[in-house]
Order: sequence, then structure tokens, then C-alpha cells
Amino acid sequence: LALSAAGETSSGDQADSPCDGLVESIHQPITPEERESVRQELNEARERWREASMDDYSFDMRRTVWTHGRIPFMAVTVRAGEVQLVTSISGGDTIFAAADDDGVAELWKWVLVKQLFEFIAGEIDTAQRVHATFDPELGDPTSVGIDADVCTFDDEIGIELEGLVAAP
Repeated sequence: LALSAAGETSSGDQADSPCDGLVESIHQPITPEERESVRQELNEARERWREASMDDYSFDMRRTVWTHGRIPFMAVTVRAGEVQLVTSISGGDTIFAAADDDGVAELWKWVLVKQLFEFIAGEIDTAQRVHATFDPELGDPTSVGIDADVCTFDDEIGIELEGLVAAP
């Protein structure tokens, strides 16, 4: 029994798949309607974030890259719209500190909420699967899932954000 992208079931032995039947139909590329839905949710979330007008905030974040597995949660502190501190939640070790910047600050810009919006926007039209959820009040991304190619294993990226709060 297979579930089609439209949610219909069939009893065929092999699902229609862009991967020659190697991947079940639940791994079908995102439909144009789903892309538009993600785009609309992203635009609405961006507007809520703009209205919140937060340049100083902190949150916990975990990134999953299937070739490396789940990276433990990191605590991220942002001041004046720039990443100031990234620490490991499990051990408290400093991963990045702006005060000790030796040219790596640019590498940490991707964790800014505005950069996560850009990342999602850039993947909507190119990735074969895109999933994103956003905080209903502030609009910040709470969960992002990207699969560039449904027929390729280990190219998926996941990002989780928790506990975003304005910094005093």
C-alpha cells in the first residue's frame, strides 16, 4: 500500500517515484502548492519578526546534518543584530565569542534569525523538500527541514530553535 503525494492510497507494488521506485512516494518532491504555502508562511513570519523589532535576543539551537548527525544544542546570544556568543549547552564550552573573533564571525552569521529566513527563502525554489515552522507570536523559525534531493541520502539539513527571548 502506497500513499501518493495527493494523499491517495494505491495497492501497487511500486510507488511512482523520481528515484525509480527506490523511495516511497512520501519522499516525493514538494509540490508547487506546498512551495507556495511555505513561501506564504515565511513571508508572514518575517513580518511578525520585523514588527517584534528584536536586535538583542538569545535562543537555543540544534543543527542536524545527516552526514554528521545531530549536533548538541547550542546557546546563541545576539546583540545589536550580531552573534556575540555561542556556547555548548551540554558542557558550557564557548564555541564562538565575538570578543575573541579571529575572523570567524562571518561563519556564525547563519544563526541569526534574519539569515535563517534568507536560508529558507533560498531553498524554497531549489530544494526538493522544504519544511518550516515559525513561532506564532514572534515569527522566528522553530523548525527547518531541507532535503536538496530526495533521491540522495545524507544531504538533509535540519535546524531547531527553542526558547527565543528578548535580551534585557
